[in-house]
Amino acid sequence: MNVLDKILFGLEVTLIGLVVVFLVLIILIYIIKLLGVIAGKIEKAGEAREVRKAARLAEKKEAEAKAPAPRKEAPKPAAPVQQAQPAAPADDAELIAVLSAACAAMMGTSASRVRISSYKKTNTRSIWATAGRREQIASRF
Repeated sequence: MNVLDKILFGLEVTLIGLVVVFLVLIILIYIIKLLGVIAGKIEKAGEAREVRKAARLAEKKEAEAKAPAPRKEAPKPAAPVQQAQPAAPADDAELIAVLSAACAAMMGTSASRVRISSYKKTNTRSIWATAGRREQIASRF
């Protein structure tokens, strides 16, 4: 084998290597495009499910609005955090109005259907207590 044969053999190996690399890259491009198409179809199916669910929920709310709903009472707290502090009687009416409006907004009903039987002020600022309270409220709806 002379020098020219060695150079030609090296060029053949290089050319074959380049062809193989670019073929694999092209195959990877098509696989990624195919995955994008599949993910798009899955996402569209999920959106369609959400649209159907929203339509059913809207129909249910319309049906509930037409039919009188049973009176719901505000949920009682699981465990008191602190002792109740007496508030001034003038502030009670305003505070009860605000509390009933907030509860009605959360429950999706009118404020006249919410009855506040008692309330107490808590000074808890712990993030864990807030998260637990939100989780309990969400589980009751």
